[in-house]
Amino acid sequence: MSMNCLVIGYGSIGSRHARILDELGHAPSIVSSRDLDVPYPCHRTLKQALDADGYDHVVVANRTAEHHDTLAELADLGHRGRVLAEKPLFQHTTPLPEHRFAAAHVATTCAFTRSSPGCGSCW
Repeated sequence: MSMNCLVIGYGSIGSRHARILDELGHAPSIVSSRDLDVPYPCHRTLKQALDADGYDHVVVANRTAEHHDTLAELADLGHRGRVLAEKPLFQHTTPLPEHRFAAAHVATTCAFTRSSPGCGSCW
């Protein structure tokens, strides 16, 4: 089953998530403040991306210092799908923002393991 996915941040980790999602037959889109020359739809802001499409799965792969604000914005904008946030989750111990996500996970090594993409523990 193909998922419509959004990757927030397109550094080394975000680009890896997008590439693997694409290779697994999913449809990644990107949120980045940079001008990118990539084969995926790109958006400058999270709001712009969510206004353009609905996403089954969101990967938070921007700077660690931005994770909390990104998750709060994602919740405020009404995302109800799954969320995978890159580790470390936050720079300081803090609770997750109030949300209605279907699931929220922190990335572990298995998120990058293509040998078991259907394990279900990260998705």
